[in-house]
Amino acid sequence: MKRILILLCLPLLFTTCKKEDEAPNNNGNNQHSIVGKKWTGNVPNFGDLIFELNSNGNLYTYNYDECSGYVQNQLLGIWVITDQTIKYVYVENSVEYTEIFGNMADYSDVEIKFVINGSTNSICSIHIPTSLNCTYIPDDNFEQALINLGYDNVLDDYVATANINTVTVLQIPNVNIADLTGIEDFTALTYLNCYNNQLTTLDVRNGNNTNFVVFRVNQNQNLTCIDVDDSTYSVNNWTNTIDPQHYFSNNCTSTTEIEEHFTNKQLIKIINVFGRETEQKPNIPLFYIYNDGTVEKRIVIE
Repeated sequence: MKRILILLCLPLLFTTCKKEDEAPNNNGNNQHSIVGKKWTGNVPNFGDLIFELNSNGNLYTYNYDECSGYVQNQLLGIWVITDQTIKYVYVENSVEYTEIFGNMADYSDVEIKFVINGSTNSICSIHIPTSLNCTYIPDDNFEQALINLGYDNVLDDYVATANINTVTVLQIPNVNIADLTGIEDFTALTYLNCYNNQLTTLDVRNGNNTNFVVFRVNQNQNLTCIDVDDSTYSVNNWTNTIDPQHYFSNNCTSTTEIEEHFTNKQLIKIINVFGRETEQKPNIPLFYIYNDGTVEKRIVIE
């Protein structure tokens, strides 16, 4: 009996796994030309932004402050670049979502063109930070007053100098300010009203004192010496709105140093509130000008 060998030729079935295009943040390929840079411009559906696809795979938006630099605003999610589309993946209530951040018409090392519609693009460029130029404002009540006036926005002991160096009028009475450190950067100031605060020191030396038309610091009972550009000028022009214990100096020192210096300084002249030289007289305010630049306001009561 012949045996017939029947060979069944069955096709071999191979299962192949096609490797998907991997996102730069997932496979270490984070050298994409737009990665790791802070971009600024209009992103459709988001508006004007500063954003970054950072090398760790996160898509961040930022605010930029002249004092603090870049301040992280929001983490949108994990970025993914597919063809010309930037997407971001985030999880909410245990559900993963993928959203489109923007469709790119084109990009380079220095520019991203986002598609607004079929014929119009929005161009984003690399954000260039301005130099950090800030004024130190240690007194929270003073800074809050500047915030209320619109010159600052965050209570952090600093204000952008560019926001204050053109201010001409500063009205900050009755707000419990103890320290006006930072006032020296108000270089365009011509009107200062800090009536009825808690000042213990005051330094308004900024090279612009002669432009003041109003200088009101009365009802600051703990204040004595006021640093000014020119004490003689201040005596002649600012005497009607200061307290009896206030006096002007080109260089105020500590109380101890002043007491020690009293025995050495010499009186140059005495003037009245009109700036005219006079002799010592009782019961009227007079200003005693010394050779060290200090000026004392005195009333001798008889």
